[in-house]
Amino acid sequence: MRQRLNVREYGGQGMIETSSIFLCYNRLDLTKWSLEALFKYTTFDEKNILTIIDNNSTDGTREWLVKQNWPFVDIILNKNETGAVKAANQGMRRVHAKYYILLQNDMRVIPHWRDYLLTAANMDERIGIVGLDQEEIVKGRDGATGNEGVYDVPFVGTVCTLIKDELVRDIGYFDEDFDYHDCDDVEYCYRARIYGWRVVWVTWAFIKDHLRAATNRWGVNPKWRPGHKIWLQKKAKWDRLLAEGKIKGRWRP
Repeated sequence: MRQRLNVREYGGQGMIETSSIFLCYNRLDLTKWSLEALFKYTTFDEKNILTIIDNNSTDGTREWLVKQNWPFVDIILNKNETGAVKAANQGMRRVHAKYYILLQNDMRVIPHWRDYLLTAANMDERIGIVGLDQEEIVKGRDGATGNEGVYDVPFVGTVCTLIKDELVRDIGYFDEDFDYHDCDDVEYCYRARIYGWRVVWVTWAFIKDHLRAATNRWGVNPKWRPGHKIWLQKKAKWDRLLAEGKIKGRWRP
């Protein structure tokens, strides 16, 4: 029988360095495809743990997960489909770590992926959010290598993303008004930049992302489409507070 992970706050010898949070909802084929690479290229131990959150899948994913016996991995089976935003917050709230890494079941990591994220995060104390290039979006699909590096960007998606605990303590968690994962990442990165944090994109390496598969999964869900409208409302609020001088921080354009 799989034993539940002994979750501890970081500090002293019990310090948790990275808490990786893997979100899945149906598409067992993609979940297996993604986890295969994750366990192949990642070491999990007492200081680097993994939490897998299943958002009430109905395709056999839950039954498959409970049969696994991975060390330093905790599996949470939600009784309701809460949406990716609430699930991400659920994972970050559950384990107190120095770095949170958000992962989704429609991506596949490469060797040293976590090292790339951590290296970028520690280049500057103001860097609070780090994303890995998805299928060479930043570097270019032509394979050109002239743009490799770390770049400040307006936002990064949460397919494979590191978030510092210091940033979470400063600006809070993802806004759960975006309950079905549309523009929540845009708002969160905008909020971080308003408070003076840097949001960067790492192009030393890229992850393989089945973005279209995720899009097809959501389709034209009416609960997903209003996200852009909510984002515009949130942006107006932050812009107003910034103009009124009610936010203590330094805007990073």
